[in-house]
Parts: sequence; C-alpha cells; structure tokens
Amino acid sequence: MAAPSRIVLGCLMLLGCLALDVDTEGWANDSDRVTSGVRATPPGMVFIPAGVFEMGSSDKQGSADEYPSHTVSLNAFYLDTHEVTNRQFRKFVNVSGYKTTAEIQGKAWAYVEAAQWTEVDGAWWRKPEGRESVFSSRRGSHPVVMLTWDDAKVYCEGMGKRLPIEAEWEYAARAGSATNIWLGKAQSGSREVGNVADQTHKQNFSDRPWPILDNYDDHYVRTAPVGTFVPNAWGLYDMIGNVSEWVADWYANDYYVESPRKNPQGPSIGHFKVLRGGAWSSSPSYLGTGVRIYNAPTTANAAHGVRCAKDVEQQ
Repeated sequence: MAAPSRIVLGCLMLLGCLALDVDTEGWANDSDRVTSGVRATPPGMVFIPAGVFEMGSSDKQGSADEYPSHTVSLNAFYLDTHEVTNRQFRKFVNVSGYKTTAEIQGKAWAYVEAAQWTEVDGAWWRKPEGRESVFSSRRGSHPVVMLTWDDAKVYCEGMGKRLPIEAEWEYAARAGSATNIWLGKAQSGSREVGNVADQTHKQNFSDRPWPILDNYDDHYVRTAPVGTFVPNAWGLYDMIGNVSEWVADWYANDYYVESPRKNPQGPSIGHFKVLRGGAWSSSPSYLGTGVRIYNAPTTANAAHGVRCAKDVEQQ
C-alpha cells in the first residue's frame, strides 16, 4: 500500500492551493442544489439523494458475481460529475509532489497493436502509450489513466473526497432505473452514448480478439474528452465507457450473498479491488450498470481511471 508520506503537503494546504487554480473547463455543475439541512453541492459534483435500490442482476444474464439481486439502502452523497481528467490530476501533482506507482516503477499496462495488453516501459499517466505526452497531444480534458488503486485513493483524499463504495457507484449509474442494460431501449447505432470498443477501435486494432459493439461508432480509438457523450438521468457523464473507475471495495465473487442492506462497504479483506463502468476497450459483455470487474490494486492500466465521492455534511 502507498505510504501517506508520499503526499508532500497536507490536505488543507493542497485544497487551498488548488482553490486558487480555478478550473476553466466549465465542467462545474451549474444546477447545484441545496437540500433542506444540507450544504450546497460542491462544484463539479452531483448530489445523489438517499434511497433504496435493487443491486446486482436478477435476469440471470449477468455474471455469477452479480447474483443475487439484493436490496440496498444508501445515505445521500456527492459524486464527481465527470471522471478525473489529466489536467485536474496535473494540478494535484504540481502542488503535492505526488508520484504515481507507474512513474516510480517506469512501466504500466497499455494496449498495443499485435500484442494486446502488455506492460510498456515508460508508460505512466502523462504518457499512457509510453510515447507522447497527453498534453502535447491535446488530451488534457481526457480522463487520467495509469492510476493504481492507491493512486486513486490518494488523489481523492487529497481533494477532500474519497473513493465511492461499489453500491454507491451502481446506484448512481442506474439513476433511478432498474435496468442493468447499458443502452436500455435505445438502439446501439441511434446516438453516441459512450466511449467503448467500437468500429473505430477495431479499425485501429485489427488484431483485437474480443468482440466490439457492432453497428456503433463513437469516433475515438482510446479515451475521449470527459462529457463528450450524453449524461445519465442524474447528470453524470461517462458512467459507462471511457475508463473503468476504481471504487473503495475489495472484491469477492460471493459478497452479494452476505452483503448488508445498509451502506455495504464490501469485504474486509481481499486480493483484488473492484472497478466499475467499462472502458474505451470494453466489449459489450462488460458494459452494464451492474457489471463488476476487478484487478490487483497495484495495477496501473490504460483503461483504469477514477471519479471521487464525498459525504454530505449536515448544516
């Protein structure tokens, strides 16, 4: 696990400095709401109301680790409107001096033609393909990738936030819907709804052995600028596709059997951490609000990113 000492400056100093560096992307949530007894929604986040929902799959079309469907009750929380971008992460490291795991180790997992997923020397968040910088290639507004779970956790905590728990993520992704199907009733070719493995991806990676979403083209080979595609009903962008997002929970394939009803935190121990949402490289079977994937928390991957959550403070 990453040592806290890797953060050079304290959280208060970090937040103060970042507050002076106003994000000019215009991504702040303009419809910030104030709920009775609750503080105003932080900029760039969406208020997710407390509620009860059915988590997991009940149609027997998902993977075994999505069963059984079970009732979950959650407190209200805030969730980032968008995935954390390269530009936002650069602000963080410029102030904190933080170095990611891939930067220290000098390599990370990237998708390469003729080799598929492989460890690439020199790949890290600034150079996810091990070559040009995300800033020289005009990807400042794309989601930051190559973050391990520890990197994601340190970033969120440095911003005064936290990683969402898995149940919060699914509840927010469903946005009041009971469906576990990403496209719902929409036809895959009817509109651009997310950045996934599609025709453009296949054209650039002709040797890809896994299925793509047929008859759909999002026009991006890898990541896309956050907010490019339509948001869900609660105003959250890229909940499916672009990058898979680290959440707080350890992974266990049978956790849903014993998951508590109220604010489930996941298993107390494990070997893998959960990611949610699918990515630019994901096949159709990995696209759904209830789909669970996992990886070692020490893995830095070009399809892994993060979005942060925050507790609601009562006035």
